[in-house]
Amino acid sequence: MKIDAFIFLLGSLTGFIAYLAGLNFEIIMLWLILLVLDLISGLLKAFRTRHFSSHCMRLGLTKKAAEVILLCAVVSGQRILSINGFEIPLLEIFVCALCFKEFGSILENCNTMGVKIPEIIMKWLRILDDQINNNDDS
Repeated sequence: MKIDAFIFLLGSLTGFIAYLAGLNFEIIMLWLILLVLDLISGLLKAFRTRHFSSHCMRLGLTKKAAEVILLCAVVSGQRILSINGFEIPLLEIFVCALCFKEFGSILENCNTMGVKIPEIIMKWLRILDDQINNNDDS
């Protein structure tokens, strides 16, 4: 019963956000699927490496919750811009960035669990990580 209510709530929230933003429902749904897959792969990695920590799990879940809050804020911001005549694809860019972040995290978790990831993808992830870290330092 609890899972059914959670799925209903998640689907309703996704539909509402997509409706407010005028966004294709599919892109937000893909982000939510990636988010859930990242949580599952993180749990599997923790069991695999025998490094399961409720503190790490709590941190991860609060970050995910903060991303949902941030997404709602971006939806509001985009709606305000749209009402004032500015058509900027802010939400689409934001959701795509979140999708790439989740995808990268899933790849890292799978790599830690021993799944062979093609070297070109790992190189791409290292380049992105270097660029992000260099931007944080400046």
